[in-house]
Amino acid sequence: MDGEYQKNEKFRELCYIGDLQLIKSFFNSNQPDLNSKNKVNGWTSLHWACSKNNLELINYLLEVGADKTIRNNDGKTAFEVVKDNRMRTLLGLNSETNTSENSQEKLVPNFVRNPQFHYADKNLFESQSNKETLKKTEKSQEYFQVVQESKKQEIITIRVRSNSDKDFIEFDIDRQNLEFAEFKLLCQRELEVDENYKVYKIRKLPNILIRNTNDIRRLKNEQEIEFVFSPND
Repeated sequence: MDGEYQKNEKFRELCYIGDLQLIKSFFNSNQPDLNSKNKVNGWTSLHWACSKNNLELINYLLEVGADKTIRNNDGKTAFEVVKDNRMRTLLGLNSETNTSENSQEKLVPNFVRNPQFHYADKNLFESQSNKETLKKTEKSQEYFQVVQESKKQEIITIRVRSNSDKDFIEFDIDRQNLEFAEFKLLCQRELEVDENYKVYKIRKLPNILIRNTNDIRRLKNEQEIEFVFSPND
């Protein structure tokens, strides 16, 4: 892969992890293409932010130029990969899923319409006093924090099959949103295995092969996994 793609891929990985401070620092220093797509699944940085229910990151990416209309290889925009109903409500998406397909206002979150109050409904400003508005806004913020705190990452431990190195490394994954091909690429990078090698087998220890996305969905927290690599032809 060329340097530009690797830079953009690194930015997508940071958006997957979700550390906003690191993301801002990397963006300011390297100026990656926010709207570039992963070659395997077509996901952008905004797709990852939405899949992780990270409202603060979504807001930041939109502010610096992320395009919410880009579709991944499954034909879905970033907002369409948001699965958590509470998160969809905070983004203002649930009420918009029933609108006409021809509407130009599809999947536009409330914080885009009202950037000065990211978590407040517009009607609050029209019908209530400033004091009541502040209470509602704070309540929405607290609700979002609960959503964020309830999200759990699965931790797996991975290693390369080797006669000399028996150590594992820990690696966080979102097994409910990670496709098989993306899982292999992320693990190969974490293991720092050269791209001249390909994944030959993935083994859930002691003796069960991982073959597809459904197998990833069934992984348990702190699962030990062994990778077997072979040279590319």
